[in-house]
Amino acid sequence: SDYEKIVQYLSRRDIPRLRWVFSAALKRGVRLERLLTLLQRAADGIYRAHGHDKFLLDVSFLASELGGPRLLFALGRSHGLLSKRTIRRRLNVPRVLVSIALPTKDEIDTNISSLLDPDVAPLPVPLSPSTALPGHIAMFDGVALEPKACYCGRRDCVIGLSRETASRVDTSASEMENIDLIRIALHEKRVKFGTEATVLAIASYADDTHYTPIPLVASPSDKSEKADTLAQWLGTTLECWKAHDNGERTRGPIWSLGSDGDSTYRLAKHTLCSKGRLGGALRDKLSRLHGFNLRSSADGQTTWTCDPKHIIKRFATLLRNRQGIIVSDSNITPHDILFHLTSLGSLSPEQAVQLLDPADKQNVPKAVSLMQYLHELGPRAKAAGSTAGLDPVQIRSRNALLAFSRILWYFVEPFINVHMSLSEQLESLAAFVHCANILQIRHGSAALTGALFADTGATVKNIFTVVARLQLLNP
Repeated sequence: SDYEKIVQYLSRRDIPRLRWVFSAALKRGVRLERLLTLLQRAADGIYRAHGHDKFLLDVSFLASELGGPRLLFALGRSHGLLSKRTIRRRLNVPRVLVSIALPTKDEIDTNISSLLDPDVAPLPVPLSPSTALPGHIAMFDGVALEPKACYCGRRDCVIGLSRETASRVDTSASEMENIDLIRIALHEKRVKFGTEATVLAIASYADDTHYTPIPLVASPSDKSEKADTLAQWLGTTLECWKAHDNGERTRGPIWSLGSDGDSTYRLAKHTLCSKGRLGGALRDKLSRLHGFNLRSSADGQTTWTCDPKHIIKRFATLLRNRQGIIVSDSNITPHDILFHLTSLGSLSPEQAVQLLDPADKQNVPKAVSLMQYLHELGPRAKAAGSTAGLDPVQIRSRNALLAFSRILWYFVEPFINVHMSLSEQLESLAAFVHCANILQIRHGSAALTGALFADTGATVKNIFTVVARLQLLNP
């Protein structure tokens, strides 16, 4: 029968867009014999049924964005994915508007309007019905770029020039003369290509459903920007967020400004977040902590922080420094650390050398492993008991290393031990800050570098501030 022929044919062939073939046949009311013909033509690529759903639209879009037009065409022939034209016509995909020079209010507002539209990014909900919305962190960092110029059809201009130098030429692409002037300026080094894009993204602190960071700024840079200029457009971004309908009014304030340990980033964050003081109930709550730094942005909303992952990497880099670390009148060098890691039986010499390799600065798991092995020296030394075989210098360096590794562990453990309670995490971080201040008073930057001292202190301060804010919103 025709029914059996159809079943047998379906069992032998993979037919693209089978659902839509059946849908079209049902609408036309075709007979089984005609349906079999349609299935055969669809399997051979002669017949293509029209129609799509949101899932197929999303899959086609991902194939186009990740694999390009050739992959989309191949999958369209083999699996029935949609064409690029259909995707553009049917799917409203928000795009980040890249800044031409320094990020402007109009560019930032445009990105907030398109990327944070309620139809694109669902609105957050309060932690409790009677409280305000929880805050966000504004994170920014550099992303490597291919140094070249591009054409922005939306604004009829040239993009890809560094924001530090783009204002020196007319970036409009409406006349060929402007393009020639840009080419000459690039040749004369008056204008440079951006070698990295500074991307600023917003992420919620308390939304565990829609927590993906959303970019608000993408600006090419040649890495020559000064901190005051960076602070200027970061401040513009914060002001745009406060004033925009899709910003603070519907999604909550920006509580933190975060980045890695770049010195320019650090100074810009400090400049922005030291103009005012925390106020209201938050100030009353945090002022009970003696010595707590209450400085914040001018509006009292934003404090700055640093990525803990970068701090842990820099801890490892500090320990690998050949000049050593001064702790309690002892200079701890990598040679001392290598000796104590191997003498207590924790590691083989080869493993210890690998952990202390100064060329491997970006390996976070290796940095965490170094912190863990150093932390284990304390229990191992206590179990060993006797210091027989060690000269006085080695005993003094071991005691100093055990003390310093314990201080670093106060900071590292709360970020890697999932079994710690919130109170235990805060207590450990507070202990680190107190110890870091003691080291700073006694040894200056000979123990913790000035950059590490500033970044760790700001990070712990921000954590305490965010916890206090959330407690006020949801006691």
